[in-house]
Order: sequence, then C-alpha cells, then structure tokens
Amino acid sequence: MASADYLSGGKIENAVSVHVSEDYIPSTSDKREEQVAALKAATWSDPLSFEWPTSTKEIEMHSSMADYVGKKVYVAFRYVSTSEPGFAPTFYMSNFVVKE
Repeated sequence: MASADYLSGGKIENAVSVHVSEDYIPSTSDKREEQVAALKAATWSDPLSFEWPTSTKEIEMHSSMADYVGKKVYVAFRYVSTSEPGFAPTFYMSNFVVKE
C-alpha cells in the first residue's frame, strides 16, 4: 500500500523510483561515503513501472518482476527532491511484498 502527499501539482513518480539490482554488494561499513560507493558500484534496472498514488488515499502498487524469478535481487527505492518551490512530496509505503 502506498500514498503520496504535498504534490503541489507534481507527480510522485518524478520524485520516487524503484530499481532492482542482481549485483549489489551491501557495504558493511558505517561510513556513508562507503555505503554510497557500494550503491553506485551496482548495476540498477530502469525504474519499474507502477500505477503511482496521486493523493493521500492508499492504493496497491503492482509491478512485474518476472525477469527476476529465482534470482537473488536487491530492491532500491530512490527519492529525489527538486529545488522547485513547493515540490517536496512525501511518499508513504507499508507492507512491501515480493511474491510470485
């Protein structure tokens, strides 16, 4: 389930994206720069396709992960805010599940 708020006329998919990696190796370090380096060293998929929420009303979001069946993968949620005045949306998510 997911919802969005403070969109100010924008779209949440312009701020949030979901990616998959088969080769990400998590950093064991507490140092932020080493954690970021590990994220950047991985190969990440193009953003997964979803029907994104347009309001604070929770909706279910579904995307096919058929290309990854039987594989160990990492899923990353990327949030990017812009310097546009009034566009710093929030994205709420609960009950993230990956299933066949």
